[in-house]
Amino acid sequence: MSDGSSDAASAGDSTDEETARSRSPTSRNRGAVSSRARASDRGRALGRLLVVLGLGVVPWTVVAGVDLTFVFPFGLLNDDPWTLVTLPDYLRLSVYGRSAAIESWLVGAGIYVGAVASALAGVAGWDDRRLTGGLLVLAALNQFPLAYAFSRRPGTLAVPFGSVLLLIAAWWLYWPAVIEWVDERTE
Repeated sequence: MSDGSSDAASAGDSTDEETARSRSPTSRNRGAVSSRARASDRGRALGRLLVVLGLGVVPWTVVAGVDLTFVFPFGLLNDDPWTLVTLPDYLRLSVYGRSAAIESWLVGAGIYVGAVASALAGVAGWDDRRLTGGLLVLAALNQFPLAYAFSRRPGTLAVPFGSVLLLIAAWWLYWPAVIEWVDERTE
């Protein structure tokens, strides 16, 4: 019958070995590398978030006609006179219905909010970069019907400037995550 002292001694030995290993230089370096990698990942995620936020202050569609109108995800800026109509104001004032092109702008703005939320989650390490990139692509594609509808008006040209930037950002920042995901599944 065992008195338990040998079990305690072996448990003490393993604890001492684990403590010695945790204090070894290689163990500490691995922890430092891991924390540096996390800090680097967080820094890259913060950079991506800043780019995505920056896309919200660039005009998504520039409409040049009798006057100049800039379409942002948060509202419309017109130059005759210089007036900003925010999205909530626009929704409140357009009570008699909206065209499908305007609806696509509203849907794109909502999708963009989802992309911002996903990029923000990336700073905390909770994002799926493929989702953020896909949301940026969808937000960009939702602006093309608006530009097309305005361009069909006589004497009016609409350029989906921000849509192109949204697509470039999705490709530049998020496409590598898609390629990595595909490569993992094909190996």
